[in-house]
Amino acid sequence: MPSAGHAQIYPTRPVRLLVGFPPGGGSDVGARIIANKLSEVWGQQVIVENKPGAGGHLAIDVAAHANPDGYTMIWVGGAIPLYGLMIKTINYDPEADLRPVTLVGTYPNILAVPNASPWQSVADLIAAAKANPGLVTFSSPGVGTSPHLTGVLFARLEFELDVTSWYALYMPANSPSSLVQKVSHDASEVLSEPAVKAKYEQLGILSGGSTPAELADRGRSEAKLWRSVMATAGIQPE
Repeated sequence: MPSAGHAQIYPTRPVRLLVGFPPGGGSDVGARIIANKLSEVWGQQVIVENKPGAGGHLAIDVAAHANPDGYTMIWVGGAIPLYGLMIKTINYDPEADLRPVTLVGTYPNILAVPNASPWQSVADLIAAAKANPGLVTFSSPGVGTSPHLTGVLFARLEFELDVTSWYALYMPANSPSSLVQKVSHDASEVLSEPAVKAKYEQLGILSGGSTPAELADRGRSEAKLWRSVMATAGIQPE
């Protein structure tokens, strides 16, 4: 009698993790921590594939059009719905074409000035900005990014605020639910390990997973806040 076949346990081959920024940066280093650990857990290599360009949009475009077979993931910073508001013309729908998997970790946005700056505190900066309207400027990674919108919000409120950014994993929209749930579960388990938490802490990231539904809720809630900020400030996509 022929023996009954058994379903193979995912993954049965390497999984790629797309990162929209160059090697060596915060996103790249953070992605490699979880990629290396999942490689150990799964017994299959999770390969970090850097596709820098357009503030992360190039990698998201690739992920949005990838085969939804569970073997492509993408490392994303912040609320995915916002990516549709940053650039005038894109070839994907962030919410429709990508599926939330798990939160990876959170980190604070930081306000910094040159060592030679006369401002030694946030209060000094606020006072200078009020005394010189329109003359104080700030830089950020790009239009619509969390640091950019935080700076806009700070400028409009003129007082100190605490804004948290975050990293998360997504998959192409039609990826099998069973695989999405498995990746979410396994990643959350990995992110709770003390050794992994310690590695992320060195990057200023407080690691911690979530369910796909929790990540989706977080993205919608944050996107609602930043959409309001963009509308109020008259920020237009580039």
